[in-house]
Amino acid sequence: MMDRRQFIIGSAALGVSACGSRLERVRPVADQFVSVEGKRLRYRMAGDGPPVILLHGASGNLSDWTFDHFDDLARNHTGLVFDRPGLGLSDPPDDPSLSTQARLMRLAAQKLGMERATIVGHSFGGSIALAWALDAPAFVEGLVLLSAPSHVWPGSAGRLYDIAGIPVVGYLFSQLVPVLANERRIRQAVAAIYAPQEVPEGYIAHVDAQISVQADVFRANTAQIGALKPQIREMVPGYAGLTIPVEIIHGRADEVVPAQIHSEPLSKVLPNGRLTLLDGIGHMPHHVAPDVFRKALSRVIAAR
Repeated sequence: MMDRRQFIIGSAALGVSACGSRLERVRPVADQFVSVEGKRLRYRMAGDGPPVILLHGASGNLSDWTFDHFDDLARNHTGLVFDRPGLGLSDPPDDPSLSTQARLMRLAAQKLGMERATIVGHSFGGSIALAWALDAPAFVEGLVLLSAPSHVWPGSAGRLYDIAGIPVVGYLFSQLVPVLANERRIRQAVAAIYAPQEVPEGYIAHVDAQISVQADVFRANTAQIGALKPQIREMVPGYAGLTIPVEIIHGRADEVVPAQIHSEPLSKVLPNGRLTLLDGIGHMPHHVAPDVFRKALSRVIAAR
């Protein structure tokens, strides 16, 4: 199993899908697509009420949010969840930047009738949510950030992403990913992301890991992660100007994206930021502490 530190920007279980999976999809999926700037993005939208957009993390897809949150959210909100550009079944962006991804999803949301929304982002999706708020403040009513990279960290993103970024070598490596796929490796990888909590029953089957093991998705994911650190460095000075309500949730036991490097300093510079640190919780607080997440979302929406 890969060292957990290699997944410093890794996300919702699928974030380690370089290990792959041969697990079969166990549920029917009604895929919907919207096209913007010549890019086709997969999405699901449901419900009625205050608009909320949910962003998944590295290597994942919208299935992370549909596992145990989307249907509940849609009872009282208009929920919108995307496969982020380049991941899942969405087309890759022309460049791997946070701003490009945020723009494509904002244009898609507007095309679907949303003019303003609360943005929820887990892990890498939280970094995109911050870029979205900095780039298009008129659209963003508030943020909920879960285990989100927000500050510059020491070292690189990990050996996996260093290798993948080498010209030619990285491409050849991505072609090996499907060959190396097996059920044992993905279960080990998902367990590392959830640690110290247990993986919820049915999660691995739900998240359609066979999508993210595809070579083109793997290449898109590694390109995005490899480009993240310098973008974070440029974003940090802008945080103090974000006056919208921001709820920050982070597990103290998160070894993937450490709270002391990211969420703790972020909370100190946001004018309307609120930090909730969870003792004994790892990188997946939205799944292992769902009530904390839902209350935070309610506070942001109430502050609109």
